[in-house]
Amino acid sequence: MLEEELPSDDFEYMQCGPSPPADHTPNIYESFEEFSTSDLTVQICHDTIKMNLLELMKISSGRHQLLDDIENKKTIPENLEEAFCGASKAEINIAFIWSAFMKRWELLEGLVKLGAQLRYHEPNQGLGALHLAAFSGCIPGTQFLIAQGCDVNAIYKCYTPLHCAAFGDSPDTAIILLNNGAKVQTLTNSPHSCHESVLHCAVRANAVACVRLFTHEGADAGEVELSGFPPIHLAADLGHPQCLKILLEPKNVDVNARTKEKEQTPLHLAAEGGYVECVDILLEKGADANIRNHRAQTPLHLAARSQAYDCVELLLRKGKTHPNIGDCDKRTPLHAAVGKAARSYDIIEIL
Repeated sequence: MLEEELPSDDFEYMQCGPSPPADHTPNIYESFEEFSTSDLTVQICHDTIKMNLLELMKISSGRHQLLDDIENKKTIPENLEEAFCGASKAEINIAFIWSAFMKRWELLEGLVKLGAQLRYHEPNQGLGALHLAAFSGCIPGTQFLIAQGCDVNAIYKCYTPLHCAAFGDSPDTAIILLNNGAKVQTLTNSPHSCHESVLHCAVRANAVACVRLFTHEGADAGEVELSGFPPIHLAADLGHPQCLKILLEPKNVDVNARTKEKEQTPLHLAAEGGYVECVDILLEKGADANIRNHRAQTPLHLAARSQAYDCVELLLRKGKTHPNIGDCDKRTPLHAAVGKAARSYDIIEIL
């Protein structure tokens, strides 16, 4: 070995404590994925909807120009009948939901007269005209479609119009839906295991205005949907501090509530994600920094393992968490901190 590779005389070793039991040693190298949170639902967004509708028209006839002219406002009520002369029923239906999506509400009545079906929806996620008007925040379109008899609670496949308003962060159309009987407690009808409320969808989209609206309308921030992941946990897991603040405003919300499967609190999730602002909010609201999950890990274990230095520092200073608590394998946060990442030494040092 070359002399340069040996530690110098003034090299300072750090005392890291005893190793965990030998029979559990392989667990040190466990995958981060083992601790993954609930399966995410598909989140609808503007670009995905647009791509799906264009693809639908391509499959139907290939006449993209019909949709382009609506988007570019070349098609107006006065020339609508001429523009769709000879158009198929499918083309008219696709143009109908496209107009709702593009906030071209003034075309909707004319397309209905041309034969567009109010209950028509695209096949991927079951989004109809009211779903798309609600998503886009199109107030006149939403009002017109409801007046025509569209069901405000329709789930053709996955979502109600209110879920779509949440994903689009459209509180104005959400209010119209609620005033016309939309149910804030309705869950998504996902083909996966995760069925979520409108509040879950608003949190996923970081739709702050809708989160405030739905909580005001009685949506439960601690509601456990079928995958066992309440909205407050979701906000912490995704690192959405504004949503988290709103969700924690009601006095009856349990800041230390645990998930069903892995007994994670919001603080566990925020710490593991490295979301220091969320960690700070939770500690301010009285979150217990020494609480353990299903593997007896504290939030400090997870923050240390994730190399989240700021969260480690905050949990120690503000949360007064104990740095020597052992998990089910007798590992302390110090064991969890050991790794090859650049911040490992900093976290080991502060611990």
